[in-house]
Amino acid sequence: MKTKSAQKILLVAHNQRLAPVYKKAKEIAKIINSSSEAVYANLNRARKKLTQIEHFKVNNKKESDYLEIQIDDSIIDQLIQGFRNKNPKQIASLLNENVKTDIIHSGIEYGKNETIRNSLKDWSKIAHKQQQISAKYIELRGKPVIVEFENKEGELCLNNIHYVLIENESIVLWKFYCFSWNLMNLAAHSLGVRLNAEYYYKFF
Repeated sequence: MKTKSAQKILLVAHNQRLAPVYKKAKEIAKIINSSSEAVYANLNRARKKLTQIEHFKVNNKKESDYLEIQIDDSIIDQLIQGFRNKNPKQIASLLNENVKTDIIHSGIEYGKNETIRNSLKDWSKIAHKQQQISAKYIELRGKPVIVEFENKEGELCLNNIHYVLIENESIVLWKFYCFSWNLMNLAAHSLGVRLNAEYYYKFF
């Protein structure tokens, strides 16, 4: 059979998900000027090809779930350095006086001083008990976020996910998701790491 005919069958098979197509083999053969036997043969090849494609998508899902972003913003760069250095003062220096800190599924803090007294203080306590902290700026499921890890003797464990909104060289909105267990588990799976949750249970 000609290549174009095979491509037509593959397209029909994909759109119709194969099962209804078998019932219409004669109609397809007539449309593409071929035999029903040739249609069946090409449909079998198409089904095998589609199975391989689906298998590839499942096995390579992690690779397509996130993309590391090149940092071209000084605030993002300094924030990441603040996480890595376990330096709450460096992080605080980046916050707008009227910053809104949204701890998803926990609470909201208004203003720089409240954030320093609460969320940033809690984060600092945890970070200084942990081993090396690393952070990356990535696009995770279509959203630019900073992912924070603890490096436990070479094994990266997901601590937190941070989303920030920057205006006029300061952070005006800071969201973090360490208490969003379903999202954190999905993110850990996408990133191919273990979820590092034990420290956060102490605050509940």
